[in-house]
Amino acid sequence: WTINWQGSSSDEYFTYGTTVLQAAKRVTNWDVTHSCGVSILGRDDCKEDDDANPTAIISADYVFLCIGEENYTEKPGDIRDLRLAQGQIDFVRRVKAETGGKLILIYFGGRPRLLHNLPEIADAIFISFLPGPDGGQAVMDLIIGTHNPSGRLPITYPKYPDGGGSPYFSAVSDQCTIGEGTLPHWDNQRCDTQWKFGHGLSYTAYTSKLTSIGDEIIYSPGPDGGSATKVKVKALVENTGLMAGSHSVLFFGFDKTRYVTPEYKRLVHFEKIYLEAGEEKEISWDLTLDDFGHIGPHDSTHTVFQAGMWMQIGLGADVDCRKTPDDSLCSSPILWTVEDNSIIYVGACHAACRLWDESGCSSFYGFDWDTCYDMCSNIAGENYPMNGRHEGWGWNYVNCIESVVRANVRNSAASEVASCPKMTTMCRDIFHTKLLDEYAQLPLGTSTTDMFLDVGVAFVAGIVAAVFTLSLFRKKRTGSRSENGHDVEFSPLPISTDGNGRSTANVNKIV
Repeated sequence: WTINWQGSSSDEYFTYGTTVLQAAKRVTNWDVTHSCGVSILGRDDCKEDDDANPTAIISADYVFLCIGEENYTEKPGDIRDLRLAQGQIDFVRRVKAETGGKLILIYFGGRPRLLHNLPEIADAIFISFLPGPDGGQAVMDLIIGTHNPSGRLPITYPKYPDGGGSPYFSAVSDQCTIGEGTLPHWDNQRCDTQWKFGHGLSYTAYTSKLTSIGDEIIYSPGPDGGSATKVKVKALVENTGLMAGSHSVLFFGFDKTRYVTPEYKRLVHFEKIYLEAGEEKEISWDLTLDDFGHIGPHDSTHTVFQAGMWMQIGLGADVDCRKTPDDSLCSSPILWTVEDNSIIYVGACHAACRLWDESGCSSFYGFDWDTCYDMCSNIAGENYPMNGRHEGWGWNYVNCIESVVRANVRNSAASEVASCPKMTTMCRDIFHTKLLDEYAQLPLGTSTTDMFLDVGVAFVAGIVAAVFTLSLFRKKRTGSRSENGHDVEFSPLPISTDGNGRSTANVNKIV
């Protein structure tokens, strides 16, 4: 989408912009020469212009070598191999062998192409991705120090074609084998990557340390998701170099003791701060209940929590609190627990009661959050055949009432009275199946008679009410039916005379 859908084939369409070469020639006291090298596909068919001087690299102090990929957009740009064009790789190696100056690589492209051993032979690499028409000037300003680099990789940059280690929050079980030669390789480790998520260099140096952090988050279930304490996290960052700069401070969470396989790490907080040389600043933020949320074992769409779970906070992109948990940049374990030990935390019950609370239908049925949670969590206890290894009313029930609640929100014209019955008619009627768990199982030692007692009482009461209602309309009829067969019948009315001589009718019945 640069000028045209698949990019511009010529610079003549640009009305503004600066190339790397143009920006370099503007730097004071620089004697700049250039050469085409190879084409973007790595072929030796690059057309040199009249000012090119390929032999100048031999005596150059610095060599800026631009590499990357051609224009593309959307589906036509799909590839099955992330390796950079081999001709470009070979050309970089050839230049390195011929020059005695510093070799600086500048990569342009819309995705991370594999760089082979180029990071080992280059003195510096600028990953510029797609900087736009003025990208040449921006890159040169960073190279010469007009601006101090402060960018951080928003991705994990892969090292091998299999993409191992990507993304950074892949599961802890995402491992690569160690060893060379004859298979099998029995040892495993975290997969090597070219650069970690959040990696980035600067012309100055920073030191960071955790100064204060709590050790427990206490949760109390209740309306609106309940309440929980917070853990205050504090860190001190100092610019120990000679140049001012901006610095991204990254905090990662390392979940431990989860029922489901955790991510290797997760970014839970970050701040970008500006520091003069020698300046230090304190960063403070709150670790909350939501930072412990994760996708549970029974449902792939809702966030749950786990009582007894704990995590560590790691400061910086390079810290690994799984491999070195005692690192000074790793916090002590932070525990997630429920305030009342008698309360069983059940993810599906937590989600279901939040939806009931959100729907506004709790009052319609005459029950509150506590009643809702007790009803649901009581059938998640150990007195069921699943021995507590289930989720109360279950996630299918949560998904059902969630669809009802969301539909009611979309249909703003629907009144609460009209919408609330859908909670029990379109989904399970929890008020008449109180004892059944999500697998329709009864508590151990409970008979089906107990289960259907409430239903039976309601059924009998309904029959009695129906019979009583019918009896009001069944009256003994007198007289004859009208000739046309209508259901209105007339009975003769006795006529009498009062004391004043006026006639009155004694109404016995009109049917």
